[in-house]
Amino acid sequence: MKRFFSILTGLFLLASIQGQVVSSSTWFAPAVAAGGEMITDGDFPNSDNWSTDDNFTVAGDSAAYDDVGNGYILQADGDMVSSIQGSTDYTLEFDIEIASGNANFRIYNSELGVTYVATDDYVDGHHVVGFTTAADVGAGGILFYAYTDSSNPFGIDNISLTAD
Repeated sequence: MKRFFSILTGLFLLASIQGQVVSSSTWFAPAVAAGGEMITDGDFPNSDNWSTDDNFTVAGDSAAYDDVGNGYILQADGDMVSSIQGSTDYTLEFDIEIASGNANFRIYNSELGVTYVATDDYVDGHHVVGFTTAADVGAGGILFYAYTDSSNPFGIDNISLTAD
């Protein structure tokens, strides 16, 4: 249903029989209510709603990064419960499972064109990160892009995103 409404997003013109514009309106995808979960399967029961490259694997109720090369895990806009909106405050929560060192990644939109959260290091444990989106989030979605140092494979799990 969400994909159907996404197709309808845009400018709708109502015309009279003579083809004159009677009225116009703009329809936007519904924004998530504050506090409503936006991620589908953030606890990784399977890989159905996530895309990965060769350096991430979804199995065992988490996503594992092998740290062999730069890699990503992505939830596209169409797989999310609701779309990320521009100029909006969000709270992102996730768990990192790492034996030693740090997980190093940046959080982007699905096109790698808009940075939501700058590159940072995350230790083993639960993390809460707040961010505000730019006015234009492009194709939306959320992508975790990990940077390799060839010594710190990690797992990520329990991803949650809510609008503030």
